[in-house]
Amino acid sequence: MTKRRMQQTVLAGVLALGLAVPASADEWTVEGFFGYYDPDSIDENGEVIGARVGYRVSDHFGMQLSGGWLDVEDDFFDIEESRLRVDFFVVDYSFQWYPTGRSFYLFAGPGLARIDLEVTVPGHNNNVKEHVSSFTIHGGLGYRWDIGKSFFVRPEFVARWFEGDDFKADRLDSYSGLDTQYSVGLGWHF
Repeated sequence: MTKRRMQQTVLAGVLALGLAVPASADEWTVEGFFGYYDPDSIDENGEVIGARVGYRVSDHFGMQLSGGWLDVEDDFFDIEESRLRVDFFVVDYSFQWYPTGRSFYLFAGPGLARIDLEVTVPGHNNNVKEHVSSFTIHGGLGYRWDIGKSFFVRPEFVARWFEGDDFKADRLDSYSGLDTQYSVGLGWHF
């Protein structure tokens, strides 16, 4: 079995196991989020937007599925009218641990990223386009601040590791680095 097929099988198994939790859930959450994304190997940073669906199994454990998108541009060649454009779409599955049983939590899990890279350089046929998918591992911490009976605000910090050395150009060394994301979610629990 190829490495890629093995990763897909493991991720599918983890997702199936997480969704097979008994139906006696403590609560579900749905939220939209926005924030700041800091790619490891690109000089520019970007804004990230996305959505999350969560399921808190007990006072101390939960899980969350999230998807986010960002678009980053960088003029990394220092050549007039050249640019690097990177579009990310990231899907993460998180296992959450609430150590005090309240609002503060730690989380980690697997994910997948779709990375679209476009390099534009003046001249004839100098442009390059790449489309790559990558397995990711992430971890972080967050705090859910409940406002009223069902509304909440959730600040969250995520560190994400990408697998592979798929891109090489100037200061864009590889995408096997560490990216960070700071976001605020607005959502409802029921």
